[in-house]
Amino acid sequence: MVEAEMIRILEEIVPFPAHIDFDRFSFAQKTSLVAAHGFIRANDIGAYRALNKLRNEIAHDLDAEPGPRELANLIAAFGPHLRMLKGEVEDDDWQRELGAVVAVLFLALEGERNKFVAHRESVRRVTADLHSDRESQEEGTRS
Repeated sequence: MVEAEMIRILEEIVPFPAHIDFDRFSFAQKTSLVAAHGFIRANDIGAYRALNKLRNEIAHDLDAEPGPRELANLIAAFGPHLRMLKGEVEDDDWQRELGAVVAVLFLALEGERNKFVAHRESVRRVTADLHSDRESQEEGTRS
């Protein structure tokens, strides 16, 4: 979920995304690019890196058994913004809580992407209005 949202962000910000295969970028590279464009706050980057570390441990070690300690390490990497989004709610079931923590990471990215898209659309509307006003004024001076 988190990686897919990073790709959606990159596709929004790159002028010609069809020329880049974002699937060929590592999770760490995507994290760096998304953060470099301001979609991940500087003090939250560690949380995405911690998620990537946990993800790699699970993906590359068949005997890996993540547990409460790995969850605690991931939460410890949260910056103030992610901590605020997570809130104080903790689940007795660490697996459910891990799902909630990953959801927070996803929702933080999705929220930033949505703000960017809304801002871009607002700028487009204002620009279109300005062009329309200018054309109307030019028509009026020609008449």
